[in-house]
Amino acid sequence: MKYHEKADVWKEIIMSCQNSGMTTRLYCEDNGFNIHTYYYWMKKLRGMACAIPEKKLASQVDPPQAIVPLIFHNEERNLVKADQSTTAVILHLNSITMEIRNGASESIIRNTIQALKLC
Repeated sequence: MKYHEKADVWKEIIMSCQNSGMTTRLYCEDNGFNIHTYYYWMKKLRGMACAIPEKKLASQVDPPQAIVPLIFHNEERNLVKADQSTTAVILHLNSITMEIRNGASESIIRNTIQALKLC
């Protein structure tokens, strides 16, 4: 079995263990896996997930993203009268979900967008 095939198998094993509700030790014992091998592959897979991808070829470069200005109105007549706990916007970006609730301040939205740019 090739290295990437083993990595795929261990990825499934690790995900199964994490979704089982069992401790890692008990899961490995019940399924006949060496716990040291389990942790070896967990470390390898985490390293692979965090690896910096190689430079893209010119034909693979993503197109530039459009810049959409956000305009904030501070005047009372322009504020939406809504329940402060309701969600106004939900953004999904890969494994990140962000909810912006009605009444969120401009600084919270700006800081959140800046943090997302770093992902």
